[in-house]
Amino acid sequence: MEPIATHTRSLLDVRHLKKYFPVRSGLLANVSAWVKAVDDVTFDIKPGETFGLVGESGCGKTTVGRTILRLMEPTGGEALFEGDNVFAMDAGTLRAARRRMQMVFQDPYGSLNPRMTVSAIVGEPLKVHKLAGGPELAERVSQLLHRVGLRPDQGSRYPHEFSGGQRQRIGIARALALNPKFIVCDEAVSALDVSIQAQILNLLKDLQDEYRLSYLFITHDLNVVRYLAHQLAVMYLGKFAEMASSDVIFSNPKHPYTQALLSANPVPDPAVKRERILLAGDVPTPLNPPSGCRFHTRCPHVMDQCRTVEPPLIHLDAPDGGHKVWCHLYA
Repeated sequence: MEPIATHTRSLLDVRHLKKYFPVRSGLLANVSAWVKAVDDVTFDIKPGETFGLVGESGCGKTTVGRTILRLMEPTGGEALFEGDNVFAMDAGTLRAARRRMQMVFQDPYGSLNPRMTVSAIVGEPLKVHKLAGGPELAERVSQLLHRVGLRPDQGSRYPHEFSGGQRQRIGIARALALNPKFIVCDEAVSALDVSIQAQILNLLKDLQDEYRLSYLFITHDLNVVRYLAHQLAVMYLGKFAEMASSDVIFSNPKHPYTQALLSANPVPDPAVKRERILLAGDVPTPLNPPSGCRFHTRCPHVMDQCRTVEPPLIHLDAPDGGHKVWCHLYA
């Protein structure tokens, strides 16, 4: 995947994002602890770029996407979309901004209202924002359905009458209705068969080229993110472990966690032998994360300082100058 030019101004700048969930206990339901789902995450996404976010289940990937769109309220940090802080917007400003920021959800059936026809689902954003009505609305819905690979006459059907891949196309059409610039794709193909995944991924790439869309693509599938992402961040227990261009991460991973993830990724070539890196233990709970480096309880290269000192951000040499790793091995 060719990287976006580094001089291009960012569409989205996320700075020191934090999202903590309170744990309440006792008769008065007082806050007794905090689950640190996302803890000080910083990155940016440029126009026309796909930023991939990978990691194990429960590491905070989905929380990042939902918090950026204010589907969850942040605990701290900033999300600057075209220079405006999303977290500081009032209700009216946020409503207008959401025309430019949309989301495609993981479950293509659960995200669609089963009592609404497909035409009503796709056309609802246009009606809510008062952008079209009557024949104009019907024409716009027909165009959207056709663009995502569905027949306009299928608009009179209900979501249960479609396959999983077709439902995801409906979700994509709904996200496109307001001509957004940025779309969060939260495990958008994980619930689909492999052959259907390829079709949806190709559709997303075509739409990106056509409309110069930017994606935050959240997934646990390394092959999917390698195909689609320009930039890639590896997340572990609420924090980033490594961030670089997709090509650099796959060809030269530095963080022990990234190396372990890639070693578990199957290679479609029986002649290629890859040494498997097995991690000991389970992922710790974000309710009580380990001190120092959060990966130190499972790391094969753990040192004394890893147990007590949080790893610094290290900038490594890379062709695009943007290889970052949070690890004491490179300090």
